Amino acid sequence: MKKIFLIITIIVLAGTAFWFFKSQDKTPEDSRKLTDKEQTCLDSGGTVGVALCCESTGDFTDDCAIGACGCAPEYSHRVKVCDCGEGRCFDGTKCVDFEEHLKERGMLNESGQSEEEPEIPSSYRIENPPYYREDGFCWGASAIILMIDYGLKEEKVDGIRTVMKSGHGGTPDMFMGFAAFGVIDKVRIAYSKDYLEDFADFYNRQILVKPEEQTILLDSQTEALNYLKGLISSDVLAIADVHYGNHFVVVTGYDESYIYINDPGRDDGYEYERGYYEEQSKISVGQFLKEWGISKQYKTLSEKEGAIGFPGDYGLIWLEK
Repeated sequence: MKKIFLIITIIVLAGTAFWFFKSQDKTPEDSRKLTDKEQTCLDSGGTVGVALCCESTGDFTDDCAIGACGCAPEYSHRVKVCDCGEGRCFDGTKCVDFEEHLKERGMLNESGQSEEEPEIPSSYRIENPPYYREDGFCWGASAIILMIDYGLKEEKVDGIRTVMKSGHGGTPDMFMGFAAFGVIDKVRIAYSKDYLEDFADFYNRQILVKPEEQTILLDSQTEALNYLKGLISSDVLAIADVHYGNHFVVVTGYDESYIYINDPGRDDGYEYERGYYEEQSKISVGQFLKEWGISKQYKTLSEKEGAIGFPGDYGLIWLEK
């Protein structure tokens, strides 16, 4: 009798131990109902994991697109992702073949080769670009020129101007105008990869809707100039930050000798050549490149006064069409 009781006790203890350790093996995913995206990730052959992605990015982002998880650590947070394995990516809903996905988006041809970027012409002028001028308001006036080109009606200009004038006065206020016009998500900015962290942080956290999609970091001034020419030759007006970071102009064309601009108003701290506005206007390529950056004095003054300037050299702003 004692032997039977002992055997039963051993069986009960063994069973209890088995179910106890089995329950410890459960992951949080096992103990709750999976979300739709978790389930589609698993159903399409992926595995659920965690990664550091840009702060504006949520769980299960589209990792077929470049940039969502490419921000610096200080601008990133932990989110759930779907790891689809080699040669595949998660398009926001399911795992797909990466090459096929690129073909569907027109980024690869049928032979699987990258589509060549169109050759940039040696000279190009945008025909009949809009113009708006107001001295001492170069940043706002430049933004108005872009918005007029994008479809802002003349009778709405004063309202947008009032919105921008309601700010503290300076570069970030132009984005108040873009937001009022309803195109803040269309704004794109570019600047040097050696940017000012405090300024970039301000733009990423308080101005741009999706900084990882709206910001282009440029390796060099040569790359920046080619990028600018690519925009202009695609009939996209671009604001350039010139006069060593103190002034904004709208670039309307280029050739081997000159960068053609619509200058929206005087920068009082700059020595203009005679007849500058009458030509309205152009800058020699050499002079443009010399001025297309941020001076140490500008950086120091901005930091001392607490003002927010543009984040880096070779500054560009445009609206994606």
